[in-house]
Amino acid sequence: MKVKFETRARPMNIAKAIKRYIQKNEGEITKSRCFELTAWMFGYRNWNELLAHIGSESPSLPDSYAGDELFERVTQYLQALQRLGLGLDEAWDLLVQTSAGPWLGVGRFLERSTYEALMSEDAKAVA
Repeated sequence: MKVKFETRARPMNIAKAIKRYIQKNEGEITKSRCFELTAWMFGYRNWNELLAHIGSESPSLPDSYAGDELFERVTQYLQALQRLGLGLDEAWDLLVQTSAGPWLGVGRFLERSTYEALMSEDAKAVA
């Protein structure tokens, strides 16, 4: 699922927040790697693809207003962070402790136990 933005300022701020968190808690990460991670989190192959889509469609609602779409977004975010090499606990901590305005900081509106219960229900529905 591609998350759409009106300007490049929001994904840039998100990438900076992620970089600060990783440098503080996990170690070094380059600016370009943070841009790639941010692109993956929002459903793009790379940063350039994300930038090419800015302003091309109506922007997506921020995470804090995503409603039913939030579960899918959080799953996508976690998968991107794990692709980077973070474990599930580290990825969840990053999503909870990092925010850029109404983006990320998922602990404000989704408890991990609720997310895991939804994941379990989703897995049962697929089986």
